Amino acid sequence: MQRLKNLPQDRNSLIGQGCTFIGDITSDADVRIDGTLNGNILKAQRLIIGKEGFINGNVHCQEAEVLGRISGKLSVEGLLHLHDHASVKGDINAGSIRLEQESIYNGFLRTGKAVGSVRVVKEETTRDSGLQRRRIF
Repeated sequence: MQRLKNLPQDRNSLIGQGCTFIGDITSDADVRIDGTLNGNILKAQRLIIGKEGFINGNVHCQEAEVLGRISGKLSVEGLLHLHDHASVKGDINAGSIRLEQESIYNGFLRTGKAVGSVRVVKEETTRDSGLQRRRIF
């Protein structure tokens, strides 16, 4: 796999809409994904995934704002913000998390802060399976 290393710290990396990048990214600055990344983000300061953005791989960064989709493990040392209609399919480890009402994640969620900040909005038990479903934000 290729590696994309960022040049000076004041420059950001961008994968634009309609663009597909295959490989791993390591950056000492911010990274924005509006296209598709088939690979991992090994290091980034702030990651922004636009509404049309998609990452098929694992992510490690300082902060993240997700408006698009991730399929893979997500590790954020600081704040993770999942906007409306954002989707993460994989385990999440974050220092803290902000989930908007229409965001979706499928996997284990671990935060560095108390989970008490996540509020249960609706809880229901299905008769067929006895499983509980919760919608949180």
